[in-house]
Amino acid sequence: MHESIELKKREIEELCRSHSVRRLDLFGSAVGDGFDVRMPSSDNAPDSG
Repeated sequence: MHESIELKKREIEELCRSHSVRRLDLFGSAVGDGFDVRMPSSDNAPDSG
């Protein structure tokens, strides 16, 4: 996982809890060295079911 995501892991977990997201999968550039925090996109797949 990219360092910038790891640093905000607790905030992401709280956001998921507040929106009843049971699982959040990250993929693509979000999990590799190619992730650029200046780009306004992320690859994720929330499961709230």
